[in-house]
Amino acid sequence: FRGKVTNYVVHGFDDVVIFVHDVEQCLKRLDSDAWQIIERIGLQEYTLEETAAMMGLPLWTVNRRYGDALDVVTGIFLERKMLEPLILCQEAENAKKAISH
Repeated sequence: FRGKVTNYVVHGFDDVVIFVHDVEQCLKRLDSDAWQIIERIGLQEYTLEETAAMMGLPLWTVNRRYGDALDVVTGIFLERKMLEPLILCQEAENAKKAISH
């Protein structure tokens, strides 16, 4: 999913409150390891190296788990319609060709 979704548009304070609540509900669906990695890297802005040291894991494991966790969160956001998938130009062209045949 990475890099193939639209962003979420916020127009006012009420939208921010709703968005934060929705994100919180999505993050609650993660397992504890995925949540911990998202929290440290994505929210608290620790580096991959710092997170690996804090969790006692090899760097490559944290890197892989972070990517996997981002994919899971993206999937949840797509499922809840908080994000919309982007159709790349080539994908759109291929879809048109498939429909016309």
